[in-house]
Amino acid sequence: MQAVNNPYLEECPDFSGDAYQVQRQRLVTAGLSETDATDFLKSSWTAVNGEAKERWDQLRQERQMAEAEEARLAAEAEALREAAEREERDAQVAEDRKKNRAKFVPVEVGTKMPSIDPVYFTTAYMSKLRKGEYQELWLTTPQGMRYLLKALGSSTAPQAWSLSTGEDGQVKVVASDELKLANVLIRDEDLSWEDFLGALILLIKAMKEAEWPRDRVEMFSRLAGLIQSHPYATSLDTTGCDKRALIIYVARQRRAWHVMAQREQSLPDLSVIDETALARAWEEAFRAFRQKNFREVRVFIPPGLESH
Repeated sequence: MQAVNNPYLEECPDFSGDAYQVQRQRLVTAGLSETDATDFLKSSWTAVNGEAKERWDQLRQERQMAEAEEARLAAEAEALREAAEREERDAQVAEDRKKNRAKFVPVEVGTKMPSIDPVYFTTAYMSKLRKGEYQELWLTTPQGMRYLLKALGSSTAPQAWSLSTGEDGQVKVVASDELKLANVLIRDEDLSWEDFLGALILLIKAMKEAEWPRDRVEMFSRLAGLIQSHPYATSLDTTGCDKRALIIYVARQRRAWHVMAQREQSLPDLSVIDETALARAWEEAFRAFRQKNFREVRVFIPPGLESH
């Protein structure tokens, strides 16, 4: 806005005074009376002052509009800056929550600690499970979990590597942890009935913690229920072949299912029992039972016939 005087603060001069004698005389010479000359000068000043007021009001309105626009732009800029800072803080918090989830687990106020120690799975175990990789059931037996916790710990230390000769005679580089584990690992087929059932239940618990898809967790839960309620599980078989057949069946089916998943093939429902495959598992269990008992049989040789 230009530096001009506020016309609202100006007062109309006294055009009847001596200071305006010359202006009045010119008007009188032009034919006006002294009074008309004074009124003419006053009207002229009032008109000029009115125009000045109009310009003043317009300039003031423009200034107010400019200040309002400037304030609006400043407010928008401040809002954008605050939104950007808030978004950055939210992103940092989200990243922190993702990396350090344990720090943000909500506390259930008033809830006491469990009377029985909860089951914890090692970092290495959960890392593989989150990838959907096959995990031996022995790793979720009490013995297997104790081994992982004591021998391998949380597996957060840098991985060590070793040379190993495979069944094909080829020398391979494998993780030292896996090499140590291979020396103590028990195949699913060789687990006891109690360890097998307990490990299968804990595997399902681990799947939930590893955020497996709901349909897969439900499928394994159905499989566990069907196995426990199968006639073989409650039979009076004294040879143990019935229960061993169920163990062998689940071991083979579960391993094959994971192979199909790795190859991204269409996956079948593990909870649908294949009676043909179960029958083959029973035959395998029976052969193993017969071979074991044959080795344990002691043949009686009468005295004097040892050399014949």
